[in-house]
Amino acid sequence: MENRKISKYDLDILGEVGNIGAGNAATALSQILNKKVLLNIPMVKLCKLNEIADILGGPEEIRTGVFFGINQALNGYILFMITDSDALKIKTAVAGDYEIDENSVVAEIANIISGAYVGSLATMINNTIDITPPEVCQDMVGSLVDALIANVCSIADKTVIIGTNLIIDEEEISGFYVLLLEKESLDSMLDYFNSINKM
Repeated sequence: MENRKISKYDLDILGEVGNIGAGNAATALSQILNKKVLLNIPMVKLCKLNEIADILGGPEEIRTGVFFGINQALNGYILFMITDSDALKIKTAVAGDYEIDENSVVAEIANIISGAYVGSLATMINNTIDITPPEVCQDMVGSLVDALIANVCSIADKTVIIGTNLIIDEEEISGFYVLLLEKESLDSMLDYFNSINKM
């Protein structure tokens, strides 16, 4: 059975869900850090699996990746990817000069943003989505993407890449989320979006 197509309407919905999640995440981060936080979603892009690495900077570029599993109503994985320089920006913005492990800080910030996004998506589809604790890895983009794909059983032939722009006390930090769902979960999500569109 062929994989479903993702329409512009579906991407618009995912972008709107992302913006709602971004607003919730910014509020949560601002309260936790006691700092001004802005977070927006400048880009939502659909691509084939073999295009992911090039969009994220090239397969041989070194990045810090934070992996999350999602299950219940939707099954798959989320990968948050960031450059080393932006990872350091997060650590500095959050912890200042305190000696705190950089990967732990990045994982926690990514966890808060991911939780807000997944929570917004769960609300949209009126169901429950669980997210697993983050796992941090530093490697080449190609290796991080391959590891992500290898963990998905019945994989869809396309994925959604969501750009994020995080500003903490005027320090601007850019990253990307890769949302890779199992085929059945992607179909289920698109069915729900299209049922809303027909109402």
